Amino acid sequence: MAQRAQDSALDRTFGDLSRTEASPADAEPRDNGCRWASPTRRCDTYLGKDPEDHQRIADALTSALEDHGLPSAPAPTGGKGGWLTTSSSGEGMTLEFRSKGYAELTVTVDVSGDCSDIDDES
Repeated sequence: MAQRAQDSALDRTFGDLSRTEASPADAEPRDNGCRWASPTRRCDTYLGKDPEDHQRIADALTSALEDHGLPSAPAPTGGKGGWLTTSSSGEGMTLEFRSKGYAELTVTVDVSGDCSDIDDES
């Protein structure tokens, strides 16, 4: 749900973006439970190539995050290997945005219990 909201918020800001699934959903054991990762959604548009778009990205992500009671996203900054990155975490959920030639969104959720109880399509 949060990932679709992020997609919609970016669409409202940057126009209709075409997306593909870059990697499937996954679950991996953690010390106190399991971490589920949504399918990584990728669009071929290089969001954030222009520095004046960095705050627009943060504003779009923040509008959807706050609708779900999560903290705002800071403006993206340069990350490892030239990636433009930002993230927001709260209530055991993390949204990660990164862009370098294309843009990707991933949501991870930490849950208690065994990973075998999680449906990868959640």
